[in-house]
Amino acid sequence: DLGLVGSLSYRNTFGATNEGGNAFYTISGPNDRSLGAENDLTLGTNVGSQSVLWGTMAKASLKLFKNHKVSLNYLHNNSGDSLSRILNGIKPANTTPSYRSISVNYYERALDVFQLNGESVFGPLTVDYIGSLTTSSQNHPDQRLAAYRTDGGEFQFDQSEQLIAQRFFRQLQDQSADAKLNFKYDFNLGGNTGFVKAGGSYTQRTRVFTQCVFNYESEELRQAVDRIGWD
Repeated sequence: DLGLVGSLSYRNTFGATNEGGNAFYTISGPNDRSLGAENDLTLGTNVGSQSVLWGTMAKASLKLFKNHKVSLNYLHNNSGDSLSRILNGIKPANTTPSYRSISVNYYERALDVFQLNGESVFGPLTVDYIGSLTTSSQNHPDQRLAAYRTDGGEFQFDQSEQLIAQRFFRQLQDQSADAKLNFKYDFNLGGNTGFVKAGGSYTQRTRVFTQCVFNYESEELRQAVDRIGWD
């Protein structure tokens, strides 16, 4: 006998908002009674996002004769998220220039699971087994962040203002392998029934992580903007 079953799912959602903000506060000294605002990026906020989630599942089961059966399972899930954000605001200590922060971000996650299990009966001896392989990943391919100030309509990339320009890459790969084998022996001794069971298992896990960050100097950014003609 052979049995098959499967399913597929998909979801795609969008979001947008023009409300919210991002502010930073500090305490200048041990005698301060209140927080002082360093950045107040709440004058204008625009955020857009898209999320995609899809997955599939499949299973095949085979029964060989009466006392032998085996099945194979597979599961896959994948998600991706895109996010873009623009923050505008001022520094309370210096209200003349305005500040803007722009970020573009995408990351995805994936999961794959393969599983094989079965059972065989040889008279009083029962053998069952299971083996699985699981792989998961997280991928952050290119996060871009730029922050600058505008003074009189001119862009200024000034690191003394702690304005960050950065590109960020990250990848994580995780793999896990598992195997189990069990033996069960039923017996009848002096009219009393019982069984003896023994087995073993094996697990192996590996993980690989890479990350790369590029920080851009203010003068290099200024030259790049001049070449692009961004205004």
